[in-house]
Amino acid sequence: MFGLLPSAHWHPSRRSRTQKELLVKGKRCLVLDPNKAEARLKLHWVPCDAPDDGIRRALEPYGTVQGVVRESRHEDGFQGVESTTRVVRLKLKDSVTLERLPHQLRMPHGTVLVIAPGRAPMCLRCRRTGHVRRECKVPRCELCRRFGHEKDDCVRSYATVTEGATGKDEFEDIMDEEEAEVAAGGSLPASSNMDVLCPLEAEAAKDNTPSPPATPSASPVSTAPAKEDTTNSSAKVNASLKTASNRQEDRPTGQDQSTDVKPMQAAPTDTGTAVPKFRSCEDWASTDEDGQVLPDQRLKWKPVSQRNFRYDPKTRIPTEARWQKDSQNNRAKMTARIVNRVIHSTFPDFDVANSYASQFIERRLKKLSTKIIAVDTHQSLTASQLLEKIRKYAVGYQRHGVKPGSRVCAYVGNAVETVAAAFGVVFAGGTLVMAKPAYVARELVYTIEDSQCTFLLTDQENAPNAAKIEIASNIKALFSVGGAPGFIDVLQFQKLSDALFTPHEPIDNEEEVVAILYTSGSVGLPKGVEISHKAYCAAFYSFRSIGTCTEEDVFLCWNPFTHASGFAIGMFCMFFGAKIVITDPLIPYKQFLETLKTHEVSLFIGIPGRMQDIVNEIKKHKESVPRVRRIIVGGSMTPIPLAREIREIFDVESLFNCYGLTETFGLVSFSLVGQITFDNGVFPAAGVKFKVIDITSGDSLGPHQNGEIAVHARGIMKGYTGRPEATAEALSSDGWFRTGDLGYYDTEGRIHVIERLKQMIKCMDNAVVPAELEELLITHEAVAEAAVVGIPSSKYGEAPTACIVVKDGFEKNLDSLATELKELVAGQAAVFKQLYGGVFFMKSFPKSDNGKILRRDLKTKVAQEIEKLKSS
Repeated sequence: MFGLLPSAHWHPSRRSRTQKELLVKGKRCLVLDPNKAEARLKLHWVPCDAPDDGIRRALEPYGTVQGVVRESRHEDGFQGVESTTRVVRLKLKDSVTLERLPHQLRMPHGTVLVIAPGRAPMCLRCRRTGHVRRECKVPRCELCRRFGHEKDDCVRSYATVTEGATGKDEFEDIMDEEEAEVAAGGSLPASSNMDVLCPLEAEAAKDNTPSPPATPSASPVSTAPAKEDTTNSSAKVNASLKTASNRQEDRPTGQDQSTDVKPMQAAPTDTGTAVPKFRSCEDWASTDEDGQVLPDQRLKWKPVSQRNFRYDPKTRIPTEARWQKDSQNNRAKMTARIVNRVIHSTFPDFDVANSYASQFIERRLKKLSTKIIAVDTHQSLTASQLLEKIRKYAVGYQRHGVKPGSRVCAYVGNAVETVAAAFGVVFAGGTLVMAKPAYVARELVYTIEDSQCTFLLTDQENAPNAAKIEIASNIKALFSVGGAPGFIDVLQFQKLSDALFTPHEPIDNEEEVVAILYTSGSVGLPKGVEISHKAYCAAFYSFRSIGTCTEEDVFLCWNPFTHASGFAIGMFCMFFGAKIVITDPLIPYKQFLETLKTHEVSLFIGIPGRMQDIVNEIKKHKESVPRVRRIIVGGSMTPIPLAREIREIFDVESLFNCYGLTETFGLVSFSLVGQITFDNGVFPAAGVKFKVIDITSGDSLGPHQNGEIAVHARGIMKGYTGRPEATAEALSSDGWFRTGDLGYYDTEGRIHVIERLKQMIKCMDNAVVPAELEELLITHEAVAEAAVVGIPSSKYGEAPTACIVVKDGFEKNLDSLATELKELVAGQAAVFKQLYGGVFFMKSFPKSDNGKILRRDLKTKVAQEIEKLKSS
C-alpha cells in the first residue's frame, strides 16, 4: 500500500527525505510510507463541536484510530478560529485497503468528506469513483433524474458539453436547477451527535442528503447559477447563510468574521442582477456613454453558454467568469485563458479606434457635472468647474503659440490648479512632457533637450529652479502657474472666455502623442516614453476593468503628477468619478494620517519604499491610523513582511498587487478585488495579453519557466523619444513589448515578477535575485530598509553586497549586526547568494521622487565606500 501527494503540498523537509517521485497525470507526486499499513486521512466539514470519539467509533470497522488531530489554521487573522478539518491516523486491518474506506460519513444533518491520499477520488455529482466532478461525463436523465442514461437528449454533463477537455483550465458551468440548489445549500450545520456516523455508501440507495459542493482533494470547480426561483427565496438564502456561518474556512481571508459570507462555490441568490442570454458582447453587455463595457460585466462569453447569469451584489463578481475557490488559502480566484502560451484577459474587450484624449476627458467631466472630483489644501472643484478651467487654459496657450505638435515641458508639483493648467496643454493640441519636480537644473535641461520642447510650464514653487537653467534657443515661452519673474502667469488665462476655445481633433490617434513620460532611470539614463491618444484612452478602460476604483471612492493622489502613477492612475480615478485628494508626494507622515482621516480616504497607491517609510514612522510613534479600505502596492517587489504590516496597520479589505511600467502607461495587470494578497501573482487587465519568452531565443515558454515578460496592450507606448534603436529592441512589429523583467506565469494565468533583468547579480556564474536576499534581510528586527546590489569582483564576478538602513535604537554595535545579517543569509540561501561584498550601513538610500531606490546611484555610493576602506 502506498499514498501519493502532489509535491507542492508536502512539507519541504519530508520531501527532501523521501527523494522518490512519480508522474501522475502530469503532476509530480511523492511516494509516502510504502511499507506501513497506516493511512493518514483528512476529514473535511466536521462540525467544530463534534467529539473525537464519534470519529473513532465510525472508523472502527476499518482499523484502529491511532490519533485524531484538529488541523490548525494558518491564514492570517484566522489562527484563533477552530478548523472543521480533522487529521486521522488509521492503522488499517489486514483485510482493508484504501479503496474500501468510505468516501463520506453520514451525519444526521449533513456529511463528512473523507480524503485518503493515493485513492481514486469520488465524483460528488454522480457518486462514482475514478474522476472528479469537473471531469464527469456521466449523463443524467432530465425526466427520472438518475445518472447513466445513454440517450443524447438526456445528456447534461460537464465534459460532454466541453468536448471532454480534460486538463484544460476552462470548464462550462452547466448545472441544472436541482444541482445548483444542492450546491447552494451544501454547507454542514454544527452537530454534537457523532454517535450515528456511518459509511455513506451503505445508505446510498436511500440517501437524499444534499451533497457537498466540491471535493477539497480535487482541483476547485466553480458551480453554475440556478435559474431564478421566486418562491421562498428569502428562506433559502437565510438557511444558506446560517449553515455558512458554521464553516469558517469558507470565508475569504481578511474579511470580517462577523459578516455572513456564502461559500464561494454556492450559486448566487436571487438578489443578484440578471443578465440576458447572449451570443456576443453586443448582445448583452451594458455599456457606458462611450460605448465601452462597464467594469462589472466580468464575463468571458462563449456561444455555447445560452443561459442566465447573475452577479454577487457585494463583490460584483459574475458566476460565469470562471471564478473558483482556492482550497489552499480559502479565497476566490480567477483563471485566465492560456492559448499557445499566451495569457489572455478574462475581461471584455473595448474599442478606442476613434478616441482621443481631450474628447474623452471632456465627455467624462460633462457626465460628472456637479460632483466634486478634485481637492487640495487650497480649493475643491466640481467636474464642470475643472472642465471650464481647462478650456480657458487651452485658449490662453493657443494665443501664445501652442499648437498641435508643440511640446510643453510640465515641471510642476501636485495641486488642483497645476492639473488644470497641464490638461489645458492637451486641449490646445500640445504634447505634455513630464519633468519630475525633484529634478535639479541639470536633469531639467536634459529632459527639455532630449524631448525637444518648445515651451516650459512650471509653478511658483519650482520657478526659481527653472529660472536657473540656460534657456535653449528653441524655447518660445515660459509659463508659470502663479506669478514669477520672467514667466507668463497662466492664472491670467482664467479671465478669458472658454467660448473662444478651438478644439483639436487628431488626424491619427495612434501617431499623435498626448504625453511623454520619462522612466525613473534606476538602472540607466531616463528615456522619454511617448504615449499616443489611443494608448491614453485604452489605458483608462483597461484600468477601469479592474474594478479597483468606484465613483464613491476617495483617492489619495500623493504620487507625483508628472509620474505615470499620478498622471495615469490618479487622473483616471478622477475621470471615473472618484474624488481625488491631491497632496505633496513628500507629505510628512502625521499630515498623511490627518489627510486620511479628514477626507475619509478609501483608496491609494503606494510604492513599497514609500510605504516602508510610513509604516516605520507609524510603528515608531504608535499613532492611531484610520482605516483605508483598499490599497494598491506597486512599482517594485513588495516584501511579504511589509505587506502584512500594511494590512494590519490600515485594516484593509483589499490589498492589491499590480504590475505596470511607464512604457505600458499605468497598470496592465492586477490581483483580485476583495483579496489581501502577499504574493506577486497578477492577472491581465482588459485588452491585455502576456507571454514569457526565452531571453536568448525569444521563444514562448510554458508555465513556471523563468524568462522575460512580454506584454501586448493598446496602452503600450508608441516608442522612445529620439531612440529608434531602443524602440525596435523593446517593441516588436506586432506590438509585443519586452518589459526587461524576469518572471513566469502559472497554470491559472497569473504573472509572477521576479526581478528586473538589469538588476540581477551574476555571482559565481549563477543568477542572484536581489529581492530574495532583501526579503531575508528585512526580517531582522534591526533592519528598516534593505537593498542588495552587485559589486564587480575578480573572484566572484559580481559580489552580492547588502546596503542597510537600521531602525532607531540599533545604531550601536554595527559590526556585530553586520555579522548577524551575513549569518542570516548564509543559513537560508545558497552558497552563490552569500554577501561576499559585505554589509554597508547608510542613513538613507538615494531614491526617486516616488520612493523607488536608484540602484545605479546606490552602486556608485557603495563603490566609493569600498575605495575609502582600501585607501585607509
